[in-house]
Amino acid sequence: MRPGAAVFARALAAVRAALASLPSPAADDDGAERRPGTPPLEAVVAVSGGADSLALAAVVAALARRGEVEARAVVVDHGLQGDSAPVAARAAAACEGLGLEAEVRRVDVTASATAAHGLEAAARAARYVALADAASPRGVILTAHTLSDQAEQVLLGLIRGSGARSLAGIPRRTQWGRPGIGAVGPGGMGEAAVLRPFLDPRRGLWRADTELICRHAELTPWQDPTNGEPIRPRTQIRLEALPALEAVSEGVRANLARTAALMADDADFLDTAARDAYARVRRPGRRPGEAAIVVGPWRQLHPALQGRVTALAAQEAGAPPPTRERIEEINRLMRPREEDGTDSAGPVQAPGLRCWRRRMPGPGGKMEPTLVLERAEDGLDAADQES
Repeated sequence: MRPGAAVFARALAAVRAALASLPSPAADDDGAERRPGTPPLEAVVAVSGGADSLALAAVVAALARRGEVEARAVVVDHGLQGDSAPVAARAAAACEGLGLEAEVRRVDVTASATAAHGLEAAARAARYVALADAASPRGVILTAHTLSDQAEQVLLGLIRGSGARSLAGIPRRTQWGRPGIGAVGPGGMGEAAVLRPFLDPRRGLWRADTELICRHAELTPWQDPTNGEPIRPRTQIRLEALPALEAVSEGVRANLARTAALMADDADFLDTAARDAYARVRRPGRRPGEAAIVVGPWRQLHPALQGRVTALAAQEAGAPPPTRERIEEINRLMRPREEDGTDSAGPVQAPGLRCWRRRMPGPGGKMEPTLVLERAEDGLDAADQES
């Protein structure tokens, strides 16, 4: 078998495995993986025109021809480069040449970029909102992130001093909320389940593999000129840091990707434990946009769970995910004075969130110290703070 054909076969297996991992449809939903004979999924393939996404489109098109999936391609034009429109049109034409229905969706990125969330983050959010809007309610989004991207992501997390979830890299499966709330964590089918099949630890593909598939399928990928310039952290890692590390120890990229797979299992376990813990310490908010944590039981949690529980409460309140620094500030409101050296009742503010401590009646009517987390626009009643 020719090298291109062998890699293509591995890519087929990776996409099949990703699609099969999704829960069965509601008609026979028992939490199991999809059963043989169930109707094919409707998939939206995210395509940029680069080698990775064109390779994915070629693989999905092959599965569609065999009746294993109903698929179409969506090219999101961010409008950030002068030639973005013709690049998007060529990408759509390439997908149509593979037999996929294709459409181009233009998004306005600059309008949503802020000082806290820059252009790259705004582009990512706009892209997923467009893809989720294109997906059917029971459909799935397929993206072409590779193990090369994974290695770069893990190294970025290490440089930034991140925790387990960040070191787990790019998740193989997430859900994306249609209203633009963003990724809501690992999960099964939702309104827009996002699968990244090339991140499969056993069947995954590297950037060199997708380039080989493009040659095998006689596709000409677009070369993003910014990928060859070390002007952003990711391209600096790709062009400078990783080659230097490979010179020190061969196999660094593979080791980083393996680290992501190992950390993903640990992070999933911790996230599950945190959800269980949050159910034990949670107190219903008094109104929409409010969440509460009973301080006493929270103090009994393992430190590895405390910050995660606080983040879940912020999510329930409807706030953007707080940074690690903000979570630490919020947690200080719940720590004993002898442990932290302070005894502030707050408030503490984070983007879109206000937090303060007050006393609330528990199940037996006893007043208990409770942390209240509230969306910032709901306002803060100073009388509610603990004196």
